[in-house]
Amino acid sequence: MTDPVTVTTAVLTSFAHANNILKAIIGVRDTVVNLEQVNELLAEINSIQSGYFSLLQQNTSMLTEIDNLKKEIAAFEAWDTQKNRYKLYSPWDSAVVYAITCSQSNGEPPHWICPQCYENRKRAFLYPRPNKTTGYEEFFCNCGAVVTSRHRGKHKIEYCPEYYPTATPADTGKTSF
Repeated sequence: MTDPVTVTTAVLTSFAHANNILKAIIGVRDTVVNLEQVNELLAEINSIQSGYFSLLQQNTSMLTEIDNLKKEIAAFEAWDTQKNRYKLYSPWDSAVVYAITCSQSNGEPPHWICPQCYENRKRAFLYPRPNKTTGYEEFFCNCGAVVTSRHRGKHKIEYCPEYYPTATPADTGKTSF
C-alpha cells in the first residue's frame, strides 16, 4: 500500500507542476498576444515614419520654392532699380532704344540697351557695326534685335536727354522723341 503522505505529496507536486505548466502556457499566450500587439505597434510606427518622411520631403520642396521665390523677388527689385536708370530714346527716325540718363549713369559712359531685352527684364547692350549689304551703321544685340540707321560711319552714342515737364524739343535739340 502506498503511504497517504507520499500520495498527497505527489498529488500536490503534480498540482504545482500543473500550475507551473498553466502559468507557462498563459505566459506563452500573453507573449503571443504581446508580440501581436508589438507587431501592430511596429506597423503604426512605420506608417507614422512614412508620413513624417513625406512631410519632410514636402517641407524641403517648399523651402526650395521659397528660396527660388526670394531670388525671383530680389531679381525683380534689382531690375526695377536698373530699369529706372534708362529712358526710351529715339536717336533717329524709326529707331528706338533705351538709353541711360546722364543723372543715373553713376559714371558709366553713354550706352544703349536693347528694347526687346529691356521688355524681358534684361540689360543687354547694343553694339555698333556696319551693315554688310547697305553699309549703313546698325546696332545689334546678342538676342538678334537690330536697330538700323541711315547713317554711314560712326553714330555718336549719347545719354538720353533728361525730360523735364517744361522742356520742349527745341530745348533738347531734338525735333522728335
